[in-house]
This record gives sequence, structure tokens and C-alpha cells, in this order.
Amino acid sequence: MIRSRTLAAAALCLGLSYPVLAHEGHTHTVRGTVTKVAAGQVEVKTTDGKLETVLTTAKTIVTRGTAAATLADLAVGQRVVLDVGAGKTPLTANGIKLGPAADAGAEDPHAQHKAATNNPHADHGGAAEKKVAGKPGEKKGCCAK
Repeated sequence: MIRSRTLAAAALCLGLSYPVLAHEGHTHTVRGTVTKVAAGQVEVKTTDGKLETVLTTAKTIVTRGTAAATLADLAVGQRVVLDVGAGKTPLTANGIKLGPAADAGAEDPHAQHKAATNNPHADHGGAAEKKVAGKPGEKKGCCAK
């Protein structure tokens, strides 16, 4: 008899704690890289490899750092964090934080290494780096900024 009352009390406690376990009021985010931008939506490849389509509205707030940005600033390949509120489908972005802007005119700082080694994946430690004299760990060549 006492055992059945204890089990009933435990079940009641677990049932009452369910709303706490559901993370009510928790803000959900989608993090990843933009794969597609279309009118009213953005598609993101998440950090775990899934594709998520998130709707955008006139109320979606876009920022880059602390500066204001616009939906027109979204570009394929850009890293983003989207605030999707409660995470209910369809996912709708309340806010979008853009990653740092890529300098479109910037040259690849490792182009010299890649050309010297004929390896598009080369950076520090490639053949071009080893031919330059200097102290170990010292920045040389294109990386001496």
C-alpha cells in the first residue's frame, strides 16, 4: 500500500515537472552557413550538416557585430546565427547575426605558399615557408603583417 502511494506521488511529481523540462521561454537558434537566399527565406546548412529553411519577415532584425544590417546583406557562404524564437515550424527568424564581412578585394594571404608548392591547400609549413631563413615560429613572407 505504501509502495503504491510512493509510486503515485513520484509519477505526479514527474508529470508536474514536464513544463520545466520543455524549456518554455527558451530561445532557439540555427547556426551555420547560408546556402541559398530567396525572397522571404534563407536556407542554412547547420553545423551538424542539416539544411534548414528559415522564413524572414519585415520584422526580422539583421546585425553584423553591433552594427545594423539588412536582409540584402545576406549572401551564400556567409556564416550566420538565426534567432528562431520558440523553434516552432515553420521556423521564422526574429533576428539574424551575420558573421564578419569578407573583404571582396582582399587577396588570399597564403597565395604565395600555394603557388610555390603547387598545393591549393598549403599554408604555413609548406615548401615556400621552409626556404625562408629566420627564427622558428617567426612570421615571414606574406604573413609578416
